[in-house]
Amino acid sequence: MLHLKLPEVSDFGQPVIIEGAILILSQIINIKSQNREIQTN
Repeated sequence: MLHLKLPEVSDFGQPVIIEGAILILSQIINIKSQNREIQTN
Protein backbone atom coordinates (compact mmCIF):
# COMPACT_ATOMS: atom_id res chain seq x y z
CA MET A 1 0.00 0.00 0.00
CA LEU A 2 1.35 3.41 -0.91
CA HIS A 3 1.55 5.95 1.89
CA LEU A 4 1.79 9.46 0.49
CA LYS A 5 3.36 11.98 2.84
CA LEU A 6 1.83 15.33 1.97
CA PRO A 7 2.49 18.05 4.57
CA GLU A 8 -0.45 20.13 3.33
CA VAL A 9 -2.87 17.25 3.80
CA SER A 10 -1.67 16.23 7.27
CA ASP A 11 -1.61 19.88 8.38
CA PHE A 12 -5.12 20.27 7.00
CA GLY A 13 -6.13 17.38 9.26
CA GLN A 14 -7.77 15.15 6.64
CA PRO A 15 -5.39 12.30 5.76
CA VAL A 16 -8.35 9.93 5.76
CA ILE A 17 -9.64 11.38 2.48
CA ILE A 18 -6.26 10.71 0.84
CA GLU A 19 -6.23 7.14 2.22
CA GLY A 20 -9.74 6.55 0.89
CA ALA A 21 -8.84 7.95 -2.52
CA ILE A 22 -5.80 5.65 -2.68
CA LEU A 23 -7.99 2.65 -1.80
CA ILE A 24 -10.53 3.54 -4.49
CA LEU A 25 -7.79 4.07 -7.09
CA SER A 26 -6.16 0.73 -6.22
CA GLN A 27 -9.51 -1.05 -6.57
CA ILE A 28 -10.09 0.57 -9.99
CA ILE A 29 -6.58 -0.50 -11.09
CA ASN A 30 -7.27 -4.05 -9.91
CA ILE A 31 -10.55 -4.17 -11.84
CA LYS A 32 -8.87 -2.84 -15.00
CA SER A 33 -6.04 -5.38 -14.73
CA GLN A 34 -8.58 -8.21 -14.27
CA ASN A 35 -10.51 -7.01 -17.34
CA ARG A 36 -7.26 -6.95 -19.32
CA GLU A 37 -6.53 -10.56 -18.32
CA ILE A 38 -10.04 -11.66 -19.33
CA GLN A 39 -9.73 -9.94 -22.72
CA THR A 40 -6.33 -11.49 -23.48
CA ASN A 41 -7.65 -14.93 -22.57
